[in-house]
Amino acid sequence: MKTSIQKLLLAWYDKNKRPLPWRKPPPNPYKIWLSEIMLQQTQVETMLPYYERFLQAFPTLNDLAKSPPTEVLKLWSGLGYYSRARNLHKTARKIIQHFGGRFPTTKEELISLPGIGDYSAGAIASIAFGKKVPVVDGNVIRVLTRLFALKGDPKAKPLKQKLWKLAARLVPKSCQDPALPGCEANSKSLRSRNRPGDFNQALMELGALVCSPKDPKCLLCPLKKRCVAKIKDKISEYPTPREKLPTEKVFLAAALIEKNGSFLLAQRGSQKHLQSMWEFPQVAGEEKSLSGKQLIQKLQKKYGMDIELKGQLPVVRHAIMNRRIVMTPFLCRYQKGSPKMGKGHVAFKWIAPDQLKEFPTSSINHKVIQHLNRKHQDLFLPF
Repeated sequence: MKTSIQKLLLAWYDKNKRPLPWRKPPPNPYKIWLSEIMLQQTQVETMLPYYERFLQAFPTLNDLAKSPPTEVLKLWSGLGYYSRARNLHKTARKIIQHFGGRFPTTKEELISLPGIGDYSAGAIASIAFGKKVPVVDGNVIRVLTRLFALKGDPKAKPLKQKLWKLAARLVPKSCQDPALPGCEANSKSLRSRNRPGDFNQALMELGALVCSPKDPKCLLCPLKKRCVAKIKDKISEYPTPREKLPTEKVFLAAALIEKNGSFLLAQRGSQKHLQSMWEFPQVAGEEKSLSGKQLIQKLQKKYGMDIELKGQLPVVRHAIMNRRIVMTPFLCRYQKGSPKMGKGHVAFKWIAPDQLKEFPTSSINHKVIQHLNRKHQDLFLPF
């Protein structure tokens, strides 16, 4: 059964895989690593423009290692989960310093690098270097729990371990000898034992394109005759639904303080979240208390500046896991005073509107900047 699953899945993959840039032969470890990190918690369609811009700025591992951290964060601005960008930079430098610029080839070496866990290490080792190691991500979990009708919480230890062992048994053997049939460069052979990386990508691709969370396209699935959940007509029961975390609502008011045509940005310190990122001065509040007057009062107390309220921009929203963030941006004019340090901020700068995008900002501040860079007079709302 294992061999037939490998052959069916690889045949389907060869016909249906998406032409993603990091899949172009020959395998490029740097590009594969970058794609895997960017795809964590992010859809392919969202990450592709960032991936292309990132490679234009840092075409090689050495280019990334030599760059200042602020440049990496700037290019990542808007993609979210910024620890990924910091770990990319740390890993690039570690590979240069401790591995002589040679990308590690084994899962054990890869997992020692910042930001690389079991999944990422398995993906890089198998796809870039042809190692026989499994991968288990959300797509693979969905495929395997349905294929074998596995009940339980995939994040809990019992089923999690079972899925990794099952994936390890299914992944084909590695082909390390170019003289073997099917191992030669650009071979079109479907000999599954020679394609662990392709098999892992095929599992993930099947989950992304066919075995979707809702309304799976079972009629198009190459494994439909072997899928226990499909045979029992219980696809919707797998994977076992997890109890959802309660939604946490966060309400913020941001002050876009203008002085001589420039706007004030504040840089965060070494907090766990959004470390070193830039943002508009802001305060938290309840949904019904985010009036312009209250914003002025809170900001003057927090930052020690006198400002005048001039208008309001459209409300922006952003979702992170179970958090729903609502930010109301207010356009303000500087009157007097200098912003106080502390309160989580380590620096302030007055920035021209067309230069705001050059600073690394969080996703929600990035959305505010997009509004601000349009014609102001068309955006003012009564309040």
